Amino acid sequence: MFCKIQYQDNIQTEEQTTIIHSQQSIMSVKEENKEFLVNPNSPVQILIDYICEKVGIDKNEEFDICDVDTGELLNIKSLDAFTYATTVMKPKQTYVLVLLEKDQYGQIQRYDPILCKQTKLCVDVLYRIKRRSGRKSSASKELRRSLNRRRSSNSADSSDFDQKTMTHSSRSKKEVI
Repeated sequence: MFCKIQYQDNIQTEEQTTIIHSQQSIMSVKEENKEFLVNPNSPVQILIDYICEKVGIDKNEEFDICDVDTGELLNIKSLDAFTYATTVMKPKQTYVLVLLEKDQYGQIQRYDPILCKQTKLCVDVLYRIKRRSGRKSSASKELRRSLNRRRSSNSADSSDFDQKTMTHSSRSKKEVI
């Protein structure tokens, strides 16, 4: 029994990433996510220690594990240290690590998947997390506005169609009578 964890090999801050991208703007850099296997049939604390060592993040860092398919955060650090990870992780499932930025009240303000930002997986995971948490990104707001505009223009067209159909059907009824 195992689970996959995907992650970005070299974790960098946003500032470092900007500097690197500006220096390498001429060169094409192909970034890929890495993955490793974990045994969910082990205590949560051992799993957290192993993940931190493997990925290179501090154990005190605010992070969580996210199901790639659903965007569900497992709240792994809130579990008892001796609870087995099988209580929240499904065998043969793929997960990603997500850094959490919290405000002074402990509310999550930002989700940052530890993935290469240019990959589709990163965008999809972030979208699923935000959808589950109820937070809307500006991109999703714009998409929703665009869909609403299309619906309103389609409903105007369909109401014209309905009126024509009603008129035509009422004429047909009169002709039948």
